Amino acid sequence: MTLKCFENGADTVIAESVEDAWKVWCETTGEDREDYEDMEWLIKPDDRLITIRYEERVYSDLFDRLPEGGVAKEHEGIEIVTATYGAWANLKGRGWLCSTEW
Repeated sequence: MTLKCFENGADTVIAESVEDAWKVWCETTGEDREDYEDMEWLIKPDDRLITIRYEERVYSDLFDRLPEGGVAKEHEGIEIVTATYGAWANLKGRGWLCSTEW
């Protein structure tokens, strides 16, 4: 199955399905799904842009490892990368992408 980006309002993960998005989220956060049953996962369109800010240096070679078609800049030590959801999924594979909370 093709990997897609899924968002729950605050967190974005890369997974194969809504069920798999739950698994990725629970594995990453350590939370129990039963405590969040009212949370919805929405699939994000592959061609829609998302901008991710890295407040800590994540990639020493960030500018060499951009998602396809991605644009990166650095501002006051913060890395800012804009790319499509599809490009992020292709680059990173299954797992955590980002959060508005942490």
